[in-house]
Amino acid sequence: MLITCPSCRKPIDIETDIGLTSLTCSQCGSAFSSLPDESQTPNLRHTWIYTPDLFVSPPFLNRREHAENEVVAILDNASSEEDSELIAPARVQPHLWPWFFTALLILTLAGSWTQKEAWLDNRWMRSTLINLTMPLENREKDWLIIPQSVKSEWVIRDDNSRVLVISGSIKNLLASSMAYPDIEITFFSNHQPDRPLATMRLPVTETPAAKSIAQTPFVSPKALKRATASSQTGYILVVESMPEGTGDFTLSPKVK
Repeated sequence: MLITCPSCRKPIDIETDIGLTSLTCSQCGSAFSSLPDESQTPNLRHTWIYTPDLFVSPPFLNRREHAENEVVAILDNASSEEDSELIAPARVQPHLWPWFFTALLILTLAGSWTQKEAWLDNRWMRSTLINLTMPLENREKDWLIIPQSVKSEWVIRDDNSRVLVISGSIKNLLASSMAYPDIEITFFSNHQPDRPLATMRLPVTETPAAKSIAQTPFVSPKALKRATASSQTGYILVVESMPEGTGDFTLSPKVK
């Protein structure tokens, strides 16, 4: 830095890093301060303008102090980054409702499966599932042979043999179309009413004419295919032979 002696105006070149505050002129021997007079050199003073987006060091700081400030700034930034990394993440609240509904659905399905036979006995449920083309098997419970409609009589045929003619009505209990079942006849002993002698299965056919029943041999009419929803159909069964000692019989629907 170049300064001037205030007494003899001799220029003196000094280094700024020495840090001297007082000098003695080698020409006139006067002592003076090495710091410049601010009142005499106002234009030589640099103004420190603050810029928020730019780090500007003040002019009165030397390089060493500027480097120390940079190190301190770097350390502060590093410590702030470490502190941000050590911050625990926000705790996420657990969502229990989806798990609750899933467990409830599983329990409902398991209960429905264990009670399968119970809800399949419900006629409305069975009718709805069958109408939705669900593959449900035909069951004897879906049919009812109306007891009050059952009648039996002996018919003498042309060859003087006799046959047992059983008539009655069978009802479809479901509100859906169903295939007709067979009708099983169980014969019981006359002397032991609780002892079955034999069984016979006959299809539900079209109503035979009285003349065809009296003829030998009997030609069974065409079997019926399907019953409409909640329908009641009359039937006639012709029994040409039965066990000896028969005293009674029962009728029951049997699916094919």
